[in-house]
Amino acid sequence: MLPVSIVIPTYNRARLIREVLPSYLLQGCAEIVIVDDASNPQVQVESRDSATVTIIRTARRQQQPRSRMNGARHATQEFLFFGEDDAYLSPGCISSLLSWLERGTADIVAPQWITTRSLPSDPPRPPAGAPAWQTADVIDPTYFRIFCSDRIPQTPIPVPWLHTTALMRQRVVLELGFDPAYRGNAYREETDFYLRAHRSGIKLAYVPGPPAFHYKGSLNTGGGQHGRNLKSFLWYEYWVARNNYYFLRKHRRALELEGRRTHPFSETTHMMCSRMLHYPGRLLPEFRHFVSPDNRS
Repeated sequence: MLPVSIVIPTYNRARLIREVLPSYLLQGCAEIVIVDDASNPQVQVESRDSATVTIIRTARRQQQPRSRMNGARHATQEFLFFGEDDAYLSPGCISSLLSWLERGTADIVAPQWITTRSLPSDPPRPPAGAPAWQTADVIDPTYFRIFCSDRIPQTPIPVPWLHTTALMRQRVVLELGFDPAYRGNAYREETDFYLRAHRSGIKLAYVPGPPAFHYKGSLNTGGGQHGRNLKSFLWYEYWVARNNYYFLRKHRRALELEGRRTHPFSETTHMMCSRMLHYPGRLLPEFRHFVSPDNRS
């Protein structure tokens, strides 16, 4: 067994987590900790011999940052991998990441992160994509993004932030912590954590290996941080703006010391306008899923 605890926060996605959980069980890790953040219905999983599966239930919603920390504190292994209830992994994904950590490549590592509408029963082929050789190939410093869906690393690439599904030592999480001030959809909570880690001298890397998949099909139009109507969509976007503004305000001084002048309000406004250009493409598939037969839980 790999000395890894997989932590998966979840909210109102009982059916979806049953679909993706087998891909985590196949990783050969010692433990899986599912943090059920007051879901209705509650998450139920069958006991498995391949790994210890622990479900932590909360009586009231704590939101994503607190759920992550709750899972991290309950983890029993030296290494911690953050999974998602709408993500699944290729076979050997975590063992590959662990090998990079043990080589001393970095202190936090993450694989390619591919967005898909396919479930684990029919995983997509990784896109051919463009090769990535250096930090500038994958990092967007304007919007604090990492391009890791079709930019395949040819060698470990040092980066100042990563995406969700990453492997690190448990003590790193317990020492740094996730900031509970990121509320609602907790947009930027991960970027905040990684950026603080990077500035404290912790090395982060985007590494070659079996990819992780971010499922965006019909089963995840509800639950998690998403609702099933226009009001929920607008509420989600409000929290994107609110959390992004908080993020820029929080890191303003550090960014200025790094030579970047930051204007939280105008930069957040610009980002939201950019997001608006993609709303039609995001909304039409979502509304089709709301009435799709396979969307019934």
